[in-house]
Formats: sequence, structure tokens, C-alpha cells
Amino acid sequence: RQAVGGACAGRWTLRRAFRRFLHTTPSAFLIDMRLDYAFRLLQSSRLPVSLIAQKSGFSDTSYFCKVIRKATGRSPSKLRCL
Repeated sequence: RQAVGGACAGRWTLRRAFRRFLHTTPSAFLIDMRLDYAFRLLQSSRLPVSLIAQKSGFSDTSYFCKVIRKATGRSPSKLRCL
């Protein structure tokens, strides 16, 4: 149980509330935030993709590339050219 605003709420109660108000799950929200940051780094820097993956919170570069490709249909290096 976690304390939130002075009240205790279970994990699933928090997850349902998160989904009700933000229309997404906490894990999907986190991945979206990481991807937004990664997109900004890809377009505004010349850092290697592996470092961008790490800075964006992805510990595995291959997984990072897979998530980027699934979200956009393009590889990180192709996104950099846009």
C-alpha cells in the first residue's frame, strides 16, 4: 500500500485511477515520456543512438530501436534525417 495525499491506496486502485484520468496505463505513459525525450535528442543532437537510448531510460539499445520502430515505422537513424 502506498500513501497518496494522506490516503492509502493499493497498486490496482492507483492504476485504475491513472487510467481513468489519463486514458493510459502508467507503463505506457512512462514509455511515451521516454520516447518524447528520445525524439527530441535524435533531432537536436548528434549523440550516438546507444547514448540516446541510455539517456532516455532504455537500458537495451536493441529494445529502444524496436520501440521506436513500432511507434513510428522508422529506425532511429531515419528519424534523425527528418
